[in-house]
Amino acid sequence: MFYRRMPIEAESPEELGYSNIKYNLAESSVRDIDLREINVSKKILLCYGSHKGKDELRKLIAKEYFSENINNVLVTHGAASALFIIHTTLLNANDEIIVLHPNYATNLETPYAIGCKIKTVELKFENQFNLKAEDVISKITSKTKLVSLTNPHNPTGKVFNIHVLESIISYCTRKKIFVLVDETYKDIPFPNFTHHVLNDSPFLIRVSSLSKAYGVPGIRIGWIYCSNNSLIENFLSAKEQMVICNSVIDEEIAFQILKKKKTILNRVAKDISSNYNLLSKWLKEQNVFDFVFPDAGVVMMPRLKSSISTKKFYSVLLNKHKTYVAPGHCFQMSDHFFRLGFGWATAMEIKKGLAAIQKSASPFI
Repeated sequence: MFYRRMPIEAESPEELGYSNIKYNLAESSVRDIDLREINVSKKILLCYGSHKGKDELRKLIAKEYFSENINNVLVTHGAASALFIIHTTLLNANDEIIVLHPNYATNLETPYAIGCKIKTVELKFENQFNLKAEDVISKITSKTKLVSLTNPHNPTGKVFNIHVLESIISYCTRKKIFVLVDETYKDIPFPNFTHHVLNDSPFLIRVSSLSKAYGVPGIRIGWIYCSNNSLIENFLSAKEQMVICNSVIDEEIAFQILKKKKTILNRVAKDISSNYNLLSKWLKEQNVFDFVFPDAGVVMMPRLKSSISTKKFYSVLLNKHKTYVAPGHCFQMSDHFFRLGFGWATAMEIKKGLAAIQKSASPFI
């Protein structure tokens, strides 16, 4: 496919200005929480922290993968930093990467900057955004160095069949090809969703963060989990050239959050369930776009009906109704698609934002 730069961050709500947006349905995370809700120790020595991350925090992260080995964990400056570290460590200009499309920008932008060949596996609306193992395996060549998957998927909200993922990982392990699985949305409690932990492999690299599920994108804490310790050491070398270590304050906050994981996610679950029920009801009643129900996460990718003028739709939606969604071009897609987030807004904002979408599209049908 023809590659062009992805402008999603330039058009993000924080860059457009939150004061210009009344109903923000573009966010890809749950509602942000206040620092006062976290019991952070007042005695934090403002020193260089452990380069791999706070040991107690890494222990809690390792348990997420049913491991006691903290050496499998590298704490990073958010998931975006983790992805940058992995790409720049593993890829060279003469390598190939296979990546799902559409996708979160970093999974495409960094390989593009490196100059390696990007092969995309298109997740098609007509196929309900499903993925087959053959879709990936058929694109692998002797130059393939990395296969990049995202599950649950951003921006579609799709969860891929566990047997499909295991088939891809098994094949790549035999061929000594690394597989990156971005699992940033795995902890978001979603109706009838259970996250399946993948079988381990020295060629499997998993990434996640606290930003999406816990409402703390401001502390910028993510991680890489990999049972290949020599690979973790290489990732550490890359991290040290970027930031040396994370903020010790941020890591302490992250530690306190994971200690309270169950309490925080129980509260998040109530909000997600309420918002999704509103969204689901509206999806079934509206007539302005086609859609695939999300399987998990807090985002989905509806498609406006072909008779709608996309330019007028987005203009009226933002300028008249002060409602924002992420247009398709942010993901190298037609603007008939847009990413709709339903985890960050309140129930009232969801109701009014969805009504604004209906009003903005209806005149152009």
